[in-house]
Amino acid sequence: LVQVATFTIDSFKHWQWAANSVYYLLSLWSRLVASMPYLKGDVPSQLDSYVPQVITAFIHSRMELVRALQQQGGEPGGGPDDPLDNEEQLTEQLDTLPSLCRFQLQQASSYVLSLFEPCAKLYSQLLSLPTERARDADVAARLSQCEGELAWLVYIIGTVLGSHLTPSSNSEAQQLVDAE
Repeated sequence: LVQVATFTIDSFKHWQWAANSVYYLLSLWSRLVASMPYLKGDVPSQLDSYVPQVITAFIHSRMELVRALQQQGGEPGGGPDDPLDNEEQLTEQLDTLPSLCRFQLQQASSYVLSLFEPCAKLYSQLLSLPTERARDADVAARLSQCEGELAWLVYIIGTVLGSHLTPSSNSEAQQLVDAE
């Protein structure tokens, strides 16, 4: 499990070379989490420590993808494809994320909010700049980056909140976290 976690996290860190593997890696972890009710004994699972790391690495890779697309500046060829422009690819990448996030919901939601709140604040500040300053290329680039990051975070939040709770989950506690 340690090697699989390391491989997954490294793949997300080097997302440029593993773009087509995201779905399969997330599916593997989703299935590992789904098997938890069938484990015997009271021995703590290593999944408790590795799943949050996998979630964090995936979300971080999406933020890095936004930055790379921003630096590419829409130049054709050679750059990464934007999954936000391809609904099928986006759905594929987000499909298994809810089961992972709900496995360690408190940690996952705290991490997403730690990214969302500063980005939303910066976006609001950039939008409130005077018109002449808002036309600046740096401001426009930063706005575009914030929009991309917020889009990913909103998709992630929406996917997790829109998912159905598993029968073995503590639905009342998860609903409280969802409400926060």
